[in-house]
Amino acid sequence: MSFMAKIAAGAATLALASGGVGIAGTLSASASAETSSCHHCDNWYTQKFGPAFILDDLYGHASAGNALILYQASSSDPAEDFVTDDLGSVGSLSDQHGHHGHYQFSPGFAQAYGSDDAIEIRYVPLGRDSNFCVGTWPGEVAQPGFKIRLEACGETNTLFVKPAADAGPNTPPPPPPAGYTSLITGTDTNYTDPLVLNYPAGRPTDLPRPWLNVEPLSTDSQHHSAHDGQLWKDKMVYGS
Repeated sequence: MSFMAKIAAGAATLALASGGVGIAGTLSASASAETSSCHHCDNWYTQKFGPAFILDDLYGHASAGNALILYQASSSDPAEDFVTDDLGSVGSLSDQHGHHGHYQFSPGFAQAYGSDDAIEIRYVPLGRDSNFCVGTWPGEVAQPGFKIRLEACGETNTLFVKPAADAGPNTPPPPPPAGYTSLITGTDTNYTDPLVLNYPAGRPTDLPRPWLNVEPLSTDSQHHSAHDGQLWKDKMVYGS
C-alpha cells in the first residue's frame, strides 16, 4: 500500500520528507538494505506477522516522540525507511564511553551483555538522515509498557542489544528461529527478564494503530521467546 493510501486509511496529519521531515544529511555507502524509496535501508519485522508488515514511523513525522508501528510493506513509503547502525559489542561501548559518554548503561548491563552486539535503528526517509532513532523516553529507565518512539540518536534509550541467545544471560538456551532475535533496550536493569522490543495486542491493520512498546521477555520452559511479537528480523531488499 502506498504512503498516500495509508493517509486515506486513517492518518490525520502528515509530514513528507520534502516538507515536514527534518533532513540532516545523506546516508553513507556502508548502510545495509531497503525499499526502493531508500536505496540502503533495513525492513524490520516480527515473527508474528512476517515481512508483510514492517517498522513504520506513524504519519511520517521525523520528530521526537513520534509513534512507531508496524505497517504494510511498501516500496514507495518513506515512513518505512530505516537503517541499522552496528555499534560493536556492549563491552566495547562500555570501555569507550563508560559513564562519561552518551551510552551510560549500568555496570551490571555491561557485565550481562558485554559480548553481545549493540545496534541503533535510524530513521532515514528517502535515504536522508533524520538524526532520530528507535527508542524509549529519553533520560528514563524504561519500564514495562513504555512506548517505542523516535528519539535523538546516540543515547542509551536508543541503543538495543541483540543477545547471543534468546534469553536472560544466566540461562543459555537453544537459539531462536533462524535469523530472528530479541532486542533488549539499552536502559534495561533486569538482566534475567530483560525488557525487549514488543508488538502489543492487536494487528497492524487495527485503528488506532497499535504502538510498539517494551515488555519483559516472555520465555517458555526451554527459555525460548514464547512471544512471536518479541522476535525481530531485518530483511535486506535492494532498491533500484
